[in-house]
Amino acid sequence: MKYHSIISTIQYVWVSMIFILMILGAVLSIKSGIIAFLLGIILIYLIINESYIIDDILIIIKGFQKIKIDIQAIQFINMVPYGKHIYLEIVDQQQNIQIVKPKEMVQFIQHLLKINPHIQINNIQSLQCRNKNEQIMQLQSEIKINKL
Repeated sequence: MKYHSIISTIQYVWVSMIFILMILGAVLSIKSGIIAFLLGIILIYLIINESYIIDDILIIIKGFQKIKIDIQAIQFINMVPYGKHIYLEIVDQQQNIQIVKPKEMVQFIQHLLKINPHIQINNIQSLQCRNKNEQIMQLQSEIKINKL
């Protein structure tokens, strides 16, 4: 299943700046406008294209880069609040850390837990106190059920 990433404010700022530079390049001359347009499209793709595919492994796609993680090797997931979003730090047995920010966070974690029920979820209580989100409460109750 494919999960899409949250687009953060910083990413919006970068895309806006690139778009403005593309327009300036087009205003200055046609040749530099075409080059600015092509480079701008590539940069926007690199900044915005982030998604996650869960099959037997977790594939993190960021721009042109694909990172593969064995779901059975995931030890724990830290839930980290950042602004109004919650990011997930995925830590495997070699202590490698990958930060992901799926839009469908609860479904993403549930999917990982179906494949590897031994994944430990950290910081869920602090998030529940900070943000009375029903999905977080549901996730916490499901984790308790899975651990019993």
